[in-house]
Amino acid sequence: MHLDYLKDFMVEFKDSPHFAFTFLNRITHDFINQAAWLDELVVKFIDDIYTRGLLNNTLLVVCGDHGLRFG
Repeated sequence: MHLDYLKDFMVEFKDSPHFAFTFLNRITHDFINQAAWLDELVVKFIDDIYTRGLLNNTLLVVCGDHGLRFG
């Protein structure tokens, strides 16, 4: 749902300058192994925005954080 919202934002403003800053962190907040659940969703998201031309004139930065928050 979060990635769909971001994609909708990119579609809506594709012809004008815009900035988006978002985090996907809740899924791994307590269990680091759940990060794998995002793999296919993120690949589909990036493939879709690429295919739609939403990455034209775009800087996409994907970062990772520090890993486990405890232990």
